[in-house]
Amino acid sequence: MPTPAPTASLYVPNVSGIVVNVTYGAQDVRYTLGNGRQFSFSQSGFIMAGSEPQKDGLLIAGSAPGPWLTWAGLRVASATTPAGCYALYGNATANATQVFQTVSSARGDVVIVFPKSPNWVDHGVEASGSLSGGYTCMNAQGEAFERGL
Repeated sequence: MPTPAPTASLYVPNVSGIVVNVTYGAQDVRYTLGNGRQFSFSQSGFIMAGSEPQKDGLLIAGSAPGPWLTWAGLRVASATTPAGCYALYGNATANATQVFQTVSSARGDVVIVFPKSPNWVDHGVEASGSLSGGYTCMNAQGEAFERGL
């Protein structure tokens, strides 16, 4: 019997919010988010973005397949970038309710699954099956709301 092909892990966030304060401890970093929530993350955890979340950035974190953390910076609004767009760069696909965002990390590409906001806007699909555009706009609640051109 043939061995099944390995499947990629999907990373599903369970914490998101705008960073308003960062406090460094001996073993962890504590983030205070705009919604008042405190979130601690081990300094030995998997940080996807290659750097720790910055003040005023969108922190995105989850616990499976192991503790992980990434963040998205706010883009300047323009004719092609909507206001309030915290951008995650890379290819993305989608179904009716979710966006599957590929993010590059030191461990290779990973796929994070985000819910679509009720006002989701996309600009079509390329021949490859990926959503058109170069980045996904996230809102402060961690929902995908537009695929940026």
